[in-house]
Amino acid sequence: MKKSKGRWGLWVIIIILVIIILMGAAYIIGTMSNHNAKTKEIRKEVVVKKDKKNSKKDSSESKQESSKPYEGTSNNANEAASNNKSSSDSSTKDTNNAPITLSEAEQLVNNVDGEWPQDAKVTSSNGNTTTVSGYAGAKGEDHLTFTTDGNNVKIHEEFGTLDGGSYKPLDDMPPRDYSTTR
Repeated sequence: MKKSKGRWGLWVIIIILVIIILMGAAYIIGTMSNHNAKTKEIRKEVVVKKDKKNSKKDSSESKQESSKPYEGTSNNANEAASNNKSSSDSSTKDTNNAPITLSEAEQLVNNVDGEWPQDAKVTSSNGNTTTVSGYAGAKGEDHLTFTTDGNNVKIHEEFGTLDGGSYKPLDDMPPRDYSTTR
C-alpha cells in the first residue's frame, strides 16, 4: 500500500509540473503576440506622425534638408546628385540615369503610398541602385531599395527590427514592391 501512495504522489508532482510548464509556455506565447501587435501599432503611429509632420513642412525646408549628404555615401554619388539639381538644362536621358536623391526617393515613395521611415538617409548608391534606410519605432528599421531603368523605378520596401543587436526582416510584415516612373 505504501508503494502505491508513493507512485500516486510522484504522478501528482509530474502532473503539476506539466501544468506549470504549459502555463509558462502560454504566457510566453501571449507576451510575444502582444509585442508583435504593439510593434505594428507603433509603426502605424510613426507613419501617421511622419505624414502630419511632412504636411506641415514648407517645401523649401524639405529641399534644404534633403540636400545634406549622408556620411556613408560616396563623393561621386553626392556630386552626381548635386549636379543633377544644379543643371536644369541637362538632357532627359542624363536625368534618368542619375542616382536617386533623398528628396526624390521620398517623393517616389509618397507617390506609391509606401511608408517613409524617420531620419531617412541614403545608405548606399551604386550605379542604378540607391538604398535608403531609416527608423520606424523604438527598434524598427526600414530599408528601401530604388532600382532605376531609364524612367522606370522599382522600389523594394523591407521592414525589419534591430531587436537582438542586428538587423533582421520582420516575419509578420512581408516586403513590398512597387513600380513607378521618375
